[in-house]
Amino acid sequence: MRRLAVTFAALALSAGPAAAQGPDTEVWLAPLKLSGGTITIGTPANATRSPGYDNHPWFDTDGRSLFFVSGRDGKQFDIYRFDIASRTTTRLTSLAENEYSPKPAGPTAFTALREEPNLGTRLWRYSLDGTPRTLVANADHLGYYAFVDDRTIAFYVNEPSRGFLIEDLRTHAITRAGQGIRGQPVPVPGRRAVTVLRDDSSSVTWVERYDLDTRQFTRLVKARPNTQWHSGAPDGTVLQTTTNTIWAFTPGTDTDWRVLRTFDDPELQGLARVVLSPTGDQVALVSAPSDAQAIRNARALSNRAGAAHDTAAFGAALRPDVQLTRGDSRLVNGRAAYLAALAADWAADSTLVFERSPQQVDVATDRARGAERGTWTGTRRSSAGVTTLRGTYLAHWRREPVGWTIQAEVFVLLGCDGAECKP
Repeated sequence: MRRLAVTFAALALSAGPAAAQGPDTEVWLAPLKLSGGTITIGTPANATRSPGYDNHPWFDTDGRSLFFVSGRDGKQFDIYRFDIASRTTTRLTSLAENEYSPKPAGPTAFTALREEPNLGTRLWRYSLDGTPRTLVANADHLGYYAFVDDRTIAFYVNEPSRGFLIEDLRTHAITRAGQGIRGQPVPVPGRRAVTVLRDDSSSVTWVERYDLDTRQFTRLVKARPNTQWHSGAPDGTVLQTTTNTIWAFTPGTDTDWRVLRTFDDPELQGLARVVLSPTGDQVALVSAPSDAQAIRNARALSNRAGAAHDTAAFGAALRPDVQLTRGDSRLVNGRAAYLAALAADWAADSTLVFERSPQQVDVATDRARGAERGTWTGTRRSSAGVTTLRGTYLAHWRREPVGWTIQAEVFVLLGCDGAECKP
């Protein structure tokens, strides 16, 4: 019993999202109505509802499904597809490389940026079974891209100058159109043009229209502060998001940004992107969850990593100087020492499974620290049967640029149920 208790107590320790997960974000869907130049957005519903990174949404050509990127195994980014009517999600890619920025390519294919060893990020065409079929563009180290028409693509490259390039997909001739580009180029309806966010010489970011035939930029409006993305409506209206607000600007009509919709939902206070469906009846939003929900999501990822016995994913959000108190009151100082012990325990007993269930999460008023209280269980199987240890825990979280990380945890062993428990 003592060895079992010590092992479970060691396993009742926490981690958060793996490095491959990226920022904790969710994709939401809302009904959209376009009438007489007025855009109305209804109440959003969470479409992805998965802890960790869900981002890069893009509608299929018929508006019936949504492609997006997700990091769900703690190791890589893959492409998923959400069926809007059935609200079911299908994983499309499962290669060793990361994939980003999916877009439809006819009824049986899609394009995505594929991160290839020694080649950087290149644009590939995939079949719907997730198999990369053909290389679309010659350029490498691509950032976000947009198809202007069936023969032309606009994109920027991941380099310090953030170069803006145009490629002819028939000849693969590449024209360098500018630099200082941010985020996604957006096609302008009815024109061989795209809108981009571009920095001027004073590092002020503007929404500008680039005409592919005249090769000229036209400045439309100064971008909203601290925004990296924009989108477009069928009438040419440009959309951006800040915190809990969607803003709109219609060239030729507006002189400045106007508020399109503001959300009170606490899970929609960190809006980062907005994308309209080609059918004009839906909108996809990307938002970071509330701090309390982000901590709960990190806990869910930790439980998932523990069930998979993945020490890298399990320990990714532990601070290097984390302080952990085991259920038997013994101390572990530092991430390296803890993960070494954890790996040894899993190697010795492959049946170990544990679960931490948060019951209350509190966040400081300055959003710098959080406290999580809950219960934990640890279960193992042997020839004698199933044994479960249980207890309570308190976790001290700290908010960092990469997300919420764990500074300290205290686990208390309160009881044992099952085959190997002893008085």
